[in-house]
Amino acid sequence: MDGWLLWWYDARRCSRQLMGMLAVTAALWCAAQLAQGISWLGAALVPLAGALCAAAIVARERLVELHLSLPVSLVRTVGRRLVLVAALLLAGNALLSVRLNGWAAAVMLIATAAYVGAATRSVSAASTAVLGVWLGHLLIVDRMLPGSLQLVPLLIAAGGLVLLTVLRLRDGDALVHQEGE
Repeated sequence: MDGWLLWWYDARRCSRQLMGMLAVTAALWCAAQLAQGISWLGAALVPLAGALCAAAIVARERLVELHLSLPVSLVRTVGRRLVLVAALLLAGNALLSVRLNGWAAAVMLIATAAYVGAATRSVSAASTAVLGVWLGHLLIVDRMLPGSLQLVPLLIAAGGLVLLTVLRLRDGDALVHQEGE
């Protein structure tokens, strides 16, 4: 029962971000149903909406000292919240029938948001980094690599960023020192 209470608590803590992402997904689904030619819009914007939600969730916690004193680590707490975002993103992508490399781009954007949010503790810096990576993906990676070749570099980069995020969130002394500046 305690596990479900933790998930419920984390869902309440990031409810604004999840509701915003749900609204974006619903609006894009309605637009795709009305106009058949704009399915690419959902494939481009739903991963961006999910990553911006992830940026707000990771950088939201201001009382790092409190989290470091609890029996549940900050890494697990942030991880649970990011799993909620990823689950909603997965449902949105399935609803909009996004192709496989769109899912890899979503993972890359969420990993970027998590790392920059953990490193800077700033929502604006994480959001700016996400927008930069999103534009770079749309303007460079989509144009240079065919769809099937995009998966490997995106997933390798996302895995590296997830590893760096976990290492950054586990370093409690650096997080507390950074809050004091």
